Amino acid sequence: MEKGKIIIYKRNAQGKYYGFIERDGKENIYFNLESLKNEEDKEYLKPKVDVVFNVKRNKRSNRDQVVDLRIMKRYLPRDNKMVSPIDEIDNFNLLLNKYPQFIIKDGFNFFLNGKGDPIINIGEKFSFDTSNTANISTISEKYKQSIKNMGLNTNKGLTLKPDYRLIVGLGDESVYETSITLHHIYGFPYIPGQAVKGVVSSWFIKNEFDKFLAENNNVKYEQILCLEKLFETYVFSNKKTEDERKKEEKYNEEIGNFKVNNIDMDNCLFNYLSSHKETIVKEYQTVFGTQNRKGKFIFFDAYPKGKITLKNDIMTPHYGPYYSDKKPPADYHSPNPIPFLTVEETKFEFFIGSNKDEELVKEVNGWLKSALTEHGIGAKTAIGYGSFK
Repeated sequence: MEKGKIIIYKRNAQGKYYGFIERDGKENIYFNLESLKNEEDKEYLKPKVDVVFNVKRNKRSNRDQVVDLRIMKRYLPRDNKMVSPIDEIDNFNLLLNKYPQFIIKDGFNFFLNGKGDPIINIGEKFSFDTSNTANISTISEKYKQSIKNMGLNTNKGLTLKPDYRLIVGLGDESVYETSITLHHIYGFPYIPGQAVKGVVSSWFIKNEFDKFLAENNNVKYEQILCLEKLFETYVFSNKKTEDERKKEEKYNEEIGNFKVNNIDMDNCLFNYLSSHKETIVKEYQTVFGTQNRKGKFIFFDAYPKGKITLKNDIMTPHYGPYYSDKKPPADYHSPNPIPFLTVEETKFEFFIGSNKDEELVKEVNGWLKSALTEHGIGAKTAIGYGSFK
């Protein structure tokens, strides 16, 4: 689809309305009311209104004609429109989330994709050009230096890029129904530190539970939830606060009734952790902390390093009524394409820091690399998104 602006709209001698649309880099094109996708849109037709449309060749007149004409609006305060013309916005977060385009009858869109039509895509059309890339590299370098100046033992910076595509923040609130995590100041995609910490913690728990299963193959895999809960709440150390001692006594009294999501804990799991309290448990709680103690490691936000590439993607649920109305899934249900933005071919630099010894920092850096390359981060990791190389 193309995007343009109405420059002329008036009525001819026969009382029929027509007009002309200004196109980017192309000759102005004629339209009339028959070009409208939705008849109700005619009340919005007037000069200076933004529109989107398709063009097809009229065989009879041998001229291009407008079809599927739709009205596009941007709901902003008048003074914002005057101060910030869209062509001058160089912050992608502002452009995407604070200056959204609204297609009458179709809602908010960051791109439209008709059958075989080119895409109007502010993601792929937004230019992270040479000057932007230089600015991003400068920002990343300053951020790296600020981490070094904290006086912590840090890794040297783990630089990886998505093996396929990356999407972080897909389910965050957005007028588009789908979202992407963008830096609130700089506007570029980044990976929050809490997301990095979460995925490394998840990888560690899964890795240790697999080792436990190798020795106890009769235990159900759902016990991994109990393992996670024990890591986060139970203090196996001999050095405990008074509050932690009371909680330990309560745990010991109720250990037979310990449940997570109505799953009874297998006693052999508790015994396994008790026998490894100076290794596995100590490592986990030192790095990630518990619900009562903060961990000794900081997982910093991961900034892009160099050129950033944004890419459109689409997920297409085929059985909407099955999920929303609990109706049986069937082939006669209409697919519902949902667009979302992803990042690809973009390097990110990951940092961790701690006042603990350098050997433990190196070990946790290994966990970080394994988690990102084996587990992945963000949404849709089960189908290959978010895996790094």
